[in-house]
Amino acid sequence: MNQRLRQAVDLLKDQRKVRSDAECATILGIDKGDLSRFLSGKRPITQRFVGTFTACFPQIDGNWLLTGEGEMMKKTSTASDHSVSIAGEEIRENTIQVNADNTIAMLVAEVAAQRRVTEKVIEQNSMLLDMLGLKVQNSEDADDN
Repeated sequence: MNQRLRQAVDLLKDQRKVRSDAECATILGIDKGDLSRFLSGKRPITQRFVGTFTACFPQIDGNWLLTGEGEMMKKTSTASDHSVSIAGEEIRENTIQVNADNTIAMLVAEVAAQRRVTEKVIEQNSMLLDMLGLKVQNSEDADDN
């Protein structure tokens, strides 16, 4: 699996999606050292990591990364429209590439980001409630005296 990860990262560099392993790690939100350990096999690749990887780089097939089955690159469907009119001008042989998995991966990444924000807000609210509780307790103690 680590060799497949190396192949995927190398392909991303060849396609100029990332310039280096360090940039890839930054996009993934991990330390360069962690990525290096994944690539070298010193750290096992988990399904969670594969999910993060494919959310950041949706053109890579997660099943291929996990199992080696299928193709490294996800297939994209191509919709071709031979004649399109935009603002009164006709454009011929217009080809649009569509990758539905890209949309799903972006949504998964957004949900993960929102979850992290929500967890932080909950933590801050808990601290505020604790502080408020102390203030009320201090106020009650002062009234008793």
